[in-house]
Amino acid sequence: MKTLQGKLSAACLRLSLLLSLVLPAGAAQAASFASTGTDTSAPVIFVHGFGGTLLDFSMLNTRFLWDGYPAGNLYHFSYNSLLVSNKTSASQLANFVNTVRSKHGNKQVIIIAHSNGALVTRWYRTML
Repeated sequence: MKTLQGKLSAACLRLSLLLSLVLPAGAAQAASFASTGTDTSAPVIFVHGFGGTLLDFSMLNTRFLWDGYPAGNLYHFSYNSLLVSNKTSASQLANFVNTVRSKHGNKQVIIIAHSNGALVTRWYRTML
């Protein structure tokens, strides 16, 4: 029987592999930014999974930077998935999204979520 740490490591590896296949699709937007020098990219908010931390998306964050995405448009939402309900976390996410949007001229944001972060995001999108 696998340990929890082993299962989480395997899940992170699968997520990394999946994202490596998906990310090239976003390269056109990054190339557009790089070629024009104009910040046309939407802010991106990463939402970690159950028991996760801000570090969960560090590799993905680095990939966005390498592809030319502006560092000032990359955000990490942190919440306590162990002690706080998804409903409460969704409310906190709503406040975070509003803060990010206000910093970027009320632009629409892109949320990239994993595991429980997707449940928090869904609650935010459908219930708030």
